[in-house]
Amino acid sequence: MRIIIDKWEKSSINTDSEHTIIATGKVVHEFSKDAKEIETLIKQKLVKSVLQPIVNTKLDTVAYELLGRGCHSLLPESPSSLFYLAEQKGSEIELSKLFLEAGLCELKNYSSDCLFFFNLHPKEIEDLDYLFRWISKIRENNSETRFVLEVPEKAVTHIDKLKRLKHYLQTLEIGLAFDDFGAGQARLLELSEVSPDILKLDFCLIHNLDTASPARQRMIEMLVNYSHDLNIKLLAEGVETAAESEYCRQIGIDLLQGFYYGQPGHNALNTP
Repeated sequence: MRIIIDKWEKSSINTDSEHTIIATGKVVHEFSKDAKEIETLIKQKLVKSVLQPIVNTKLDTVAYELLGRGCHSLLPESPSSLFYLAEQKGSEIELSKLFLEAGLCELKNYSSDCLFFFNLHPKEIEDLDYLFRWISKIRENNSETRFVLEVPEKAVTHIDKLKRLKHYLQTLEIGLAFDDFGAGQARLLELSEVSPDILKLDFCLIHNLDTASPARQRMIEMLVNYSHDLNIKLLAEGVETAAESEYCRQIGIDLLQGFYYGQPGHNALNTP
């Protein structure tokens, strides 16, 4: 019996364009191999960080998001694939910290006037006391840097924890963003009870928004107005075309991110 468990894109270093994990009986052969490799990646810190620009409505670069990538020749570069492997080993928090550490090392190459967005793995929200110590250390070592912490959509579930997190971030002068809004449950309750500084609209809401149905366009416009009433800034993720960019700016979305403005690791494009 063969069971396909997962599939992902391989790193460009490898010859195969895809990699499939096969389970034969109770033995997951390829996963066993890759589980050892993820241990090596974490132990040897074989990761890097690329920064993607975020622009305002005038198309000026005002922020960057720190994005992790793998550098192991036998593993994919994609963070989602690496987190899948790390989760099987209970090492997802270690991997998340490695990505962030790599990103913090890159900040010296960028303007101190920018905001820098960094991400958490959902599991890191479970132990807030540990998380607070980790964030406090980041602030101590980067006292003048302007940060925004992105809470993944899957972690925006416990209002009491979010309230504690927001209060603690405020004491460190670190902003709070809800990431991937619209990818899963809308979580309007959490949005009203614990208003973040920034709400990041997922790619699925932004893709082809300029030609989307009037119902979807109206929904986004209502969300923009509702968020602004709560003093929340909107950030559109995954903007890929000039038409999407123009429409987002017309309806009042404050910040924009996507390949149209610059790919990770490259400066923002000089868009008209």
